[in-house]
Amino acid sequence: MLLGEQREDATTIDTILATKTPGVVTISPSAPIQEALGLMNELRIGAIVASTDGSQIEGILSERDLLVGIDTHGSAYLDRTVAECTTSNVVTATTDDLISHVMDTMTSRRIRHLPITNTGRLVGIISVGDLLLFRLNQLTDPATTPTEQDPS
Repeated sequence: MLLGEQREDATTIDTILATKTPGVVTISPSAPIQEALGLMNELRIGAIVASTDGSQIEGILSERDLLVGIDTHGSAYLDRTVAECTTSNVVTATTDDLISHVMDTMTSRRIRHLPITNTGRLVGIISVGDLLLFRLNQLTDPATTPTEQDPS
């Protein structure tokens, strides 16, 4: 490996999911937006997945969606349903995706919360904070950082 080159990290997203509390907070698409707002505030989460059955992703509602909606529509926005306010074309990753690729996707698409699927079913959600913490731990824990073999 030449100076300045980076080795592709083969670590997959399931490594991060294994460190998180299992499960994903979801809300029915027919729920009032005020319910989603209250749940997000209570649980101190920045996004919530809209799902009728808890495993199929029907949309995602983020803090930004709420902010833009209220700014654009005023208090009438709070009378809408979750389905009316979510991003419905949801970008996702799978448990087998490389962390480096997920980081690239989230950075280029400016996504802060990314639902994770396994065989098409929702199994988790990754935030930019989760990725940063993972990378920080890699940098500070020599046991998780690949080392170069001395070629001599």
